[in-house]
Amino acid sequence: AYEELGMLRRNEPVLPLPPWALGGVNRLPAIARLPEPRLGAQLAIWLHQLIGATEVVEAGEQDPVLHRLRYGPSGPATIAGHAGAIGMSGEMLRQHVQRVCGLSPKRVQLLGRMNRAKIALAETDTAIARVADSLGYDDDTYFSRLFRREVGMTPSQFRRSYRRR
Repeated sequence: AYEELGMLRRNEPVLPLPPWALGGVNRLPAIARLPEPRLGAQLAIWLHQLIGATEVVEAGEQDPVLHRLRYGPSGPATIAGHAGAIGMSGEMLRQHVQRVCGLSPKRVQLLGRMNRAKIALAETDTAIARVADSLGYDDDTYFSRLFRREVGMTPSQFRRSYRRR
């Protein structure tokens, strides 16, 4: 299934992980000590997250422009603001991002924020409003609607589903 989704390739079984995903590897021994059926469920979640992390690398994780869009300032920075900060015009930024990963800069920024939101929701008890604020969303209701549109469930539902136990 991962091969059909383009996330893994049979002829390239080893893929690099972004630095933020390496910490997840350290959780494996604790997960392995869990009793069944939690062991199977937690291993599946861990594996999905690990495979998902490789997709980020595939889409240009080493590219400093994409890195800034994904992990840069979480405030309401505009794409023009990002472009100016890295010495590009808005159009140059759009063309670069499109060439590297096939997405628009806004889409890359949004996906980066949603990934950071998922990590915060799954791994912390931080209130949803604070998670939204930390990602640059002043309105937590808007953030929740956006999260639901992108992820397919509300932040609360996601937290309950993917909670680290």
